[in-house]
Amino acid sequence: MVVLSNWSALVEGLSTSSQDAYLELQGALAAREVPEIEFSRVVYAESGVGSAKREYLRIQRKDFVFDVCAAPFGKSFFFSWWMAIPPLPFAPLWTAAFFLLVLLGTAVVQYPFGDGCLSYIVLGLAPFALTLFFMMLMKVGAVLNEGYALRIPIVGRLYRILFAPETYYTTDTQAMFECSVHSSLLEVVEGKISEQGLKALGPDDRRPSRRSPTLDLGAILGMFK
Repeated sequence: MVVLSNWSALVEGLSTSSQDAYLELQGALAAREVPEIEFSRVVYAESGVGSAKREYLRIQRKDFVFDVCAAPFGKSFFFSWWMAIPPLPFAPLWTAAFFLLVLLGTAVVQYPFGDGCLSYIVLGLAPFALTLFFMMLMKVGAVLNEGYALRIPIVGRLYRILFAPETYYTTDTQAMFECSVHSSLLEVVEGKISEQGLKALGPDDRRPSRRSPTLDLGAILGMFK
């Protein structure tokens, strides 16, 4: 898991439930019409083997996720989010499967040309053409989707260079996603604080902490996890 930024706040005396907070956050994001986001629940162990589990709300957009926590802590209530790039399960196998598919496709394309000169030309060009073809299928969502493609080791690095290079637009879009989730969660938290007549969050309590000011996604996503 590559953590990009995070935020947390402990609200003294606040009484609510995790499920209510998660549903209200989903509603706040829906009201903002944030595009291309998916919601799910993920469970993490609080510590090592045999420890208790804690449920988080996951908000995903392409290869970025927010894992949001809302949980009681004594007489207070704790909120946090972690913006990250999650690892792809069995990542090396995805890489192996992709290149095996390219090799098999090359063999199928080359077979009709026999052993002639044209066969060697096809053998040289087919792997590149098939790699581009399969990546285009990922780009349009016909096979997997861009969120998966970007996290496949080696393949993800090449995919980013060809189809999803870092630009001002992509960087700004990442920032828009972060600001939308953060503003929505603050809206939920401050709404509950106001309802219960508690002390408002201070400026420092509202500010997220950035873990990686500059991010080389190509290098990170190209590594085996």
